[in-house]
Amino acid sequence: MKKWKNHNKQQFSENKKRKISRNFLGSYLLILLAPAVAVIAIYCTAKNAMVETQKERIQSVVTEVGNSFDREVKEAQNVGYYVGKEKRLSDYLMKARPQNKEQEFYSLYTISTAYPNYALTNEVIEDVFILISDSRYILKIPQVIPEDARGVATLGDFPFGSYDEFMAYYHEQDPAQSVFCHEDEDGKISLLIPGRASYPSNPFVDCIVVVQLNWNRITKMLHPILAGEAGVVALVNANGEILACAEDFGNGSSILYGKEAGSLEEHLKENGWKKNSLVTCSTSLSYNGWRIVSYVPKSVLTSKIGTTRYVTISLCFVSVFIGMIVCLAYWHQRKGMVQEFFDLKDRLLQGKTIQKEHLQFWSSFDSFLTEVDQLQNTVEQQESILREDFLGKMLYGSYDSEKQLEAGAEKAGFPLKMGFYYVVDMEFEDPLRSGSNVSREEFSAILDRLLEQYIVWKCWRYSVSELSMVLLIQSDEELPAEELKKALEEMNYEFYSCLKVQSYTGISTAVQEPLEIARQYEIASRISEFARYRGIRVPVLPDELPKEQMLDQPLFVTIDMELKLVKQIQSGSAEQLEELIDQIKKIYFRPGNSQYTYRHTIEILRSCLFRSIPADSEDPEVRRLREAAQKVYLEEPLFALLRETRALCARMQEKKEEAVVDLDREKISGYIEENLGDASLNLSVLSEWLAEPERKLYNDFKLCFGMSFSSYLEQRRMARACELLKDGVAVKETAEKVGYGSDYSFRRAFKRVVGIPPSDFRKMQTV
Repeated sequence: MKKWKNHNKQQFSENKKRKISRNFLGSYLLILLAPAVAVIAIYCTAKNAMVETQKERIQSVVTEVGNSFDREVKEAQNVGYYVGKEKRLSDYLMKARPQNKEQEFYSLYTISTAYPNYALTNEVIEDVFILISDSRYILKIPQVIPEDARGVATLGDFPFGSYDEFMAYYHEQDPAQSVFCHEDEDGKISLLIPGRASYPSNPFVDCIVVVQLNWNRITKMLHPILAGEAGVVALVNANGEILACAEDFGNGSSILYGKEAGSLEEHLKENGWKKNSLVTCSTSLSYNGWRIVSYVPKSVLTSKIGTTRYVTISLCFVSVFIGMIVCLAYWHQRKGMVQEFFDLKDRLLQGKTIQKEHLQFWSSFDSFLTEVDQLQNTVEQQESILREDFLGKMLYGSYDSEKQLEAGAEKAGFPLKMGFYYVVDMEFEDPLRSGSNVSREEFSAILDRLLEQYIVWKCWRYSVSELSMVLLIQSDEELPAEELKKALEEMNYEFYSCLKVQSYTGISTAVQEPLEIARQYEIASRISEFARYRGIRVPVLPDELPKEQMLDQPLFVTIDMELKLVKQIQSGSAEQLEELIDQIKKIYFRPGNSQYTYRHTIEILRSCLFRSIPADSEDPEVRRLREAAQKVYLEEPLFALLRETRALCARMQEKKEEAVVDLDREKISGYIEENLGDASLNLSVLSEWLAEPERKLYNDFKLCFGMSFSSYLEQRRMARACELLKDGVAVKETAEKVGYGSDYSFRRAFKRVVGIPPSDFRKMQTV
């Protein structure tokens, strides 16, 4: 009986050991499940990314075809304009019409032969017609055709046989259209660009120039988009109706037609194209709201991936298989842990001594747990860095659209929710000034504790510097301003009680759009700056500022203002300098500014004066100005010295311009324009291109262009950037196209030269 009990007890223990061992194996395989799912997700993402790459390639072709169409239509419009402005035609129309039919024919023939044959010089133009009211002829350059049955037969594809017939059609059309698409009874399409020739000296003369486009040329432009692959590409009007369509079912045969047979959506259904299996690419044209739309099956794009897809699948399966082998190996290596655990348990129950070797495995297991804990801390630190980086970009306005902002928030794991956002800017005095010898860690720990204690709303902290931080507070409902101010005031008081360090706080207004957070940060920083230099130790709201205080103007002279002042003194006109002086007076010498602000502004202006005075000149006037600048401490005498220095620099510049400079201005400016997008373009590169010594080129360039090479290059890049931003190009792409390595440096340069950030400039142009 006793043996039977011992046998059952031993059997139960073995079964328990096997169960625990199987649980360990299941845990290993469960751990493997996460990377297996990740590998599958990576494959799907990689496949989608490769499909998107193929889609971008097709989209670029569609865009290029659309640009080509716009260019050729624009060229045809220009042809019609210059034909109507030709002097012989205007002279003929200003005079009395010849009564004799032969004389009229000869006069019109002379005019017609004066034009080139545009159908030969531009393949998109089929014919150019000149229709004159009350005339017996139609000019089909270079022919003169009578308005009779035989003449109309020679007009070719032109669907109108007289001036009156065309004008009847013209008045029925929408005048906002640039290109008229005419469809006759047989479904034949004609693209016509009419241009009315007006002569103010004789308003009774009516003449219209009609440029007929080559329809075959227009439709052939659609072929390169498909490149022999299956799909549909069509030119459609604003209502989605087909004007031209190229279609390929994958067997090499294409169908091309040009009649408004219905909408493109209906055409896809009728021909068996399933829209959910098609990838769409489109581009809008500049005329009539027309579009070029391309539909390509996803299978075509997937086939373009080639062997890469199968290599990716193979790597996925291999990685999962290797992971399974590793898990089994670890399980086999560690399954003895179960036996050691039960042996250790039996020894404890039986009261036997435990030797050091019995604990060898458990000591190694403790180090393993320590490594896991360190890995977890590293992951948490990386998440914190990503979140702080996103906060910084959002506060400094690095995102141009809601889509970019949401993508950045998702990448950083930032919970960007709907609600009200407040920005709080806090500036701290240096603890050493108040005699507090506190470490950075203790300083930060006290702040974290007080934030958790007093800020009961959702709050994120961003450290601008050791003595400056920004709080982003989010609430589902709009908070009373006084409630938020009271909480921050109590926190500041508690902070001063702990460290005897003063803090100055600016609070923004509430916003609901996350893109507006950057603007509110600027306002909060201006308020905290105002509070710091006015000695206001309680949090300040925008409504509590004095009426004369403007948030968009700094309290002290900015670096941009210094550079602008020095530039106006050295190379500007007297009028420009006076405008800048008036601006400085209004901003920095307005009533209510403190004495400290006044002294600081005077010192900055004196330093600008010293930088503007030529340092290497021994002229007596230069020495006099330098000595006078050392003794001036009032604004009006200082402004007078600024004016005298500008006049001196102008006189010295006139003397320098008398020297002969052997530089081809047009050649150099053309080279710079062609290479504006090259980030490596500098004076050394230009010196090598011209085969001129760099030092000599520096002086010659300044004499030839009136400014240094770097200033000229920056001005031209900013001018090009303004053009691109007006066309709707993104800020980051604009920075690359004008030769800036990062959008951050481009934003700083653009704001310094233009006066506003590029994103604001782009929004203004869009509006």
